[in-house]
Amino acid sequence: MSRRYIQNCTGGKQNTKFSLVLDFISRVVFNILFIAFLVVLNYILFFSHVLEITDVKIVGNEVIGTEEIEKTFDEYAQKKILNILPRNNFLLISEHSVRNLLLENFKRIKSVEVVKKFPQSVEIKIQERKALLIWCSGQDCFFIDEDGDAYAKVDFSLPEIAQNDLIKIDDLSASAVNVGESITNPSYEQYVLDMKKALENIGFDPTSYHTPSRVADEINVRTQQGPEFYFSTQFPLDSAMRAFSVVLEKEIPEDQHDNVAYFDLRSENKVFYKFKQMEVENAQENAPENFTEENK
Repeated sequence: MSRRYIQNCTGGKQNTKFSLVLDFISRVVFNILFIAFLVVLNYILFFSHVLEITDVKIVGNEVIGTEEIEKTFDEYAQKKILNILPRNNFLLISEHSVRNLLLENFKRIKSVEVVKKFPQSVEIKIQERKALLIWCSGQDCFFIDEDGDAYAKVDFSLPEIAQNDLIKIDDLSASAVNVGESITNPSYEQYVLDMKKALENIGFDPTSYHTPSRVADEINVRTQQGPEFYFSTQFPLDSAMRAFSVVLEKEIPEDQHDNVAYFDLRSENKVFYKFKQMEVENAQENAPENFTEENK
């Protein structure tokens, strides 16, 4: 009797029910506020303009147009993830994806570094390949970079070909060439460039270059003055040119330079040459007795 009286006086059961109701309401309110917070946070992070990429800086490009790179980036950034989330967002832009996209679309690009700068900037650092040679094999020609790799087919209407005066080498084997394939090496490229300068320095202007194949150590040069030169990359160019200079000075008068058919510099410290007139005389000597002007 006394215990029941105490309970009624203190209102124990009523307080318990009230506490449960308050606890339930507080949980509902908390969950609503938490959900509202997440909605607002997601909107701010992904759908508002707070983290939208508005500044794209391209650095390091020389031949590739900045507008071309920006256009490629914009096309990537405007696509939506799962058709919902805008990709043009500081948190959703993937440096790795942008890098791979640019490398795939611009074969001239050797390397790309993508740096995001909070909250709305992206800097794209480009390192371009430097075209040193043009390699032609069969019907196709390719740019060869400083590592000796073929990185793109040649469009001979491009101004850079005329501006850079790129050397074109014809591979007489007509072996197939694939983009990205290693064709030469830096030492071979340097040999060709130095060879061109060396010939020009002694008064011979190269007009065309050819080689039996990409694995051959030989490269032949036709000149505007007439003689053709046969070189071997197995031996130093300096020693070949020194031997040639001695022969040119001591054995061949200057007025006879145009009458030389070829100079063969493929042996170390030796030079072989042949006059065009000798070829004509040999042909006449070996001709049949009834050889006449009409048979020519």
